[in-house]
Amino acid sequence: SPSLFKMMDNNFFYHDFLNINQVNTLMLNRGDMHWDPVAQTNYYEVPACSGKQSVFSSAIWLGGYDQNNILHTAAQTYRQQSANDFWTGPVDTINGTVDSLTTAQYDRLWKLNRTTLNDFIYNYQQGNVTNGTYEVPEAIVNWPAQGTGNFTRNLAPFIDNNNDGNYNPYDGDYPDITGDQELWWVFNDIYGVHTETNGPAFGFEIHGKAYAFNCDSLTSVNEPINYTTFYQYKIINRGQNTYHDMYIGLWVDNDLGNAADDYVGCNVGLNSGICYNGDNDDDGASGYGLKPPYQNVTILKGPLSDGPDGMDNNHDGVIDEANETMGMTHFLNYNGINNDPTGQPSTTDDYYQYLDGVWLDGQPITYGGTGRDLTAIPCNYMFPGSTDPAFPGQPWTMSLAGIASSDMRYLISTGKFTIAPGETRTIDFAYIYSRDTIGNWPVDAEAKNLNDIAKINYWFKNGLLSSCPTAVSVNENAKQQSSLSVYPVPADKYISVDQFESYKSNKYIITDLTGKECLSGKLINKKIDITLLSPGTYLLQLIKETTFITAKFVKL
Repeated sequence: SPSLFKMMDNNFFYHDFLNINQVNTLMLNRGDMHWDPVAQTNYYEVPACSGKQSVFSSAIWLGGYDQNNILHTAAQTYRQQSANDFWTGPVDTINGTVDSLTTAQYDRLWKLNRTTLNDFIYNYQQGNVTNGTYEVPEAIVNWPAQGTGNFTRNLAPFIDNNNDGNYNPYDGDYPDITGDQELWWVFNDIYGVHTETNGPAFGFEIHGKAYAFNCDSLTSVNEPINYTTFYQYKIINRGQNTYHDMYIGLWVDNDLGNAADDYVGCNVGLNSGICYNGDNDDDGASGYGLKPPYQNVTILKGPLSDGPDGMDNNHDGVIDEANETMGMTHFLNYNGINNDPTGQPSTTDDYYQYLDGVWLDGQPITYGGTGRDLTAIPCNYMFPGSTDPAFPGQPWTMSLAGIASSDMRYLISTGKFTIAPGETRTIDFAYIYSRDTIGNWPVDAEAKNLNDIAKINYWFKNGLLSSCPTAVSVNENAKQQSSLSVYPVPADKYISVDQFESYKSNKYIITDLTGKECLSGKLINKKIDITLLSPGTYLLQLIKETTFITAKFVKL
């Protein structure tokens, strides 16, 4: 992939890969992710090295009313005709604007691996940073911890080693990241005219981060962590308006392998949207084959609710607890047809109505069938199975409704809440992939899927994700390093290999972290072409008779 994508409006935007575990996905910095908007191709490969994709594209949606009851919206979908509601960079704290210089300066993502951070901390403690024998990595030196001028404030989190309030790696300060790999970026909705939703801007500054854990040493009980990616949006109101009846939406176009035979639904208690195959064979060249997987999007912790309202907003079984956050409050599936009441949104009201669980013609979603029976009861969640507490004993799925599987897209929303000038609202969510290739499909597969979602929820809510063991890099494994040296680290098109002299092997195998073979051949001139590999972490094995030596490397 190119280092930059060229947009149709002659602007550029940066991208990078989140690729530390069994998910290899493309991250963008302007409100959408998981795809290449120029080539219109998806990049959510799972498992890594499989060539199979489970998501086409994803994006954040926002909608709410100001104190004059004027509707404001900001969203992304497919960028048709360069439609865009978000731009890079923070918002000026004095005049609430963003200039072109700031937009360009922040048009990137900052990516760090835990191993890189640990290496820096070790070298600082040994005095190697101070004496100049250790070169501090660029991502640490240029970590956007604080802005300048009217943008002076804390941006990306950092550990202030000497507690002086200023970020300086040469004082031992370093980025405060989550997971074994994190990408951080900042964007806004104020720099230009909203051409996606056609609504007035909020004046929001949004801090985004994506992270994942590499837990390849864990047992199958903990398997879900290796197939999950985590995200956070921190929304800061830099404008002068107070917004009420606010929603945050997570829009997903799931292409689960073969996109033409998917179903979607939700689980209310788990705050999850779920995509799964219409039958037990996801056929075709892009399909996952027999006993296909499930792809979930789960709200782990939503925005702070406005206060006591007599509702269990986060579905944890407790009503109006202190500092209650919000979970999934609506789930809606719509089609991609234009000028259809259940189709593609185009106006400001359209986007907000979908966030609010209302069809484009103003008709509320009703329980059962296609969700448009005027004689039925209005509801908040489409296709919840048996999980909607408002309709006990009345299961509703696409299959039960007689709806054919096809190319699906859906919207999870959380709200309503209020955000005043200077206030912040945060949403944490995860993309969880689950597959059972042994048990009966769909019964055992569905049970495993719900169990996997529950595990991720439990680990997140109890702070157990931080205990995940860190992957070992080539440079940190002295035994491997003495036998086999692979460079550059990370690599792009080729890796070069230096062998321990007594070994001298010319046969190699490259596998992913699950042991699946991705490349093999003969080592010629100590060089291996890796251009066919997807970005991610791999194991190189050099084979001599019945023994082998190994080393890890990272493909950009």
